[in-house]
Amino acid sequence: MSEQRRARPSPRAAAAASLLLGCSVGELDLSRKRCPCLDGWRCDDVTDTCLPATGDGSSRYAAEVLADEPLGYWRLGEPEGETIARAARGELDGECVGGFTFGVRGALAGDPDTAIDLRASAAAYIDVGNQFGFDQYVPYSVEAWVMPNVLDEEYRHVACKTRASVPGYEDGYELHAVEGAVAWQRLTQGTFSTGSSYAPALDIDAWSHVVGVFDGLVAQLYVNGAPQGAGPEATFPLVQTSAPFWWGACPDVGSFWDGRLDEVAIYGVALEPKRIEAHYLAGRGE
Repeated sequence: MSEQRRARPSPRAAAAASLLLGCSVGELDLSRKRCPCLDGWRCDDVTDTCLPATGDGSSRYAAEVLADEPLGYWRLGEPEGETIARAARGELDGECVGGFTFGVRGALAGDPDTAIDLRASAAAYIDVGNQFGFDQYVPYSVEAWVMPNVLDEEYRHVACKTRASVPGYEDGYELHAVEGAVAWQRLTQGTFSTGSSYAPALDIDAWSHVVGVFDGLVAQLYVNGAPQGAGPEATFPLVQTSAPFWWGACPDVGSFWDGRLDEVAIYGVALEPKRIEAHYLAGRGE
């Protein structure tokens, strides 16, 4: 009987697997599984790539995200009762604070990976620590799937890294929703002239894919794969702060998100429009 050979994945699948596992493509020996899967993932016997450990686990969305080499990527699919958001890319696990629930239905079509629900009334957020400063005019991107329970006159932060160098004058950047609008903002001593982009309000109790991009010159917000109004050219550099990076709230201010977050990521590059659309379509199963 001839030996049966294991099917080999495509180069793109191999690259995505290597990113997930923290090794280079050259180091990844798929036939020998020299790179083990992380906790919460299983090895697919056909492709020798990592899939979510539960259900049939389509990894298409995760592969799209990992192909763009995020600095940090948190799937937020931990089981109920967990208090740490494990990083699927990078080494920065997030500490979950306040009132939150893991294990709620996630955003992705055809993917059983779950999400986290954050309760503003219980001051919930995810603390990643003092990371992702992006000094001066360095490009970067912030991405999340969001489902708000509440949108009102309060700022509801999806992601935030700001700190007031002078009372009332914040430095940093933030992605937030408020009644009637979504905003992606860079701030230097409280002024938005470093670049801001706005979009119409999100839908309540429905998943939306939001991405804030700064390309070194202009801030651009994307909602469900589509570009929104671009901000003016940045006229001031971003100032380094000691603020931690939080998902779901803003340091020193609060302004807590109320609703679900899923598949959150941050990149040290300006994601291209075609890649943002690819992420969105993969999340929709299209």
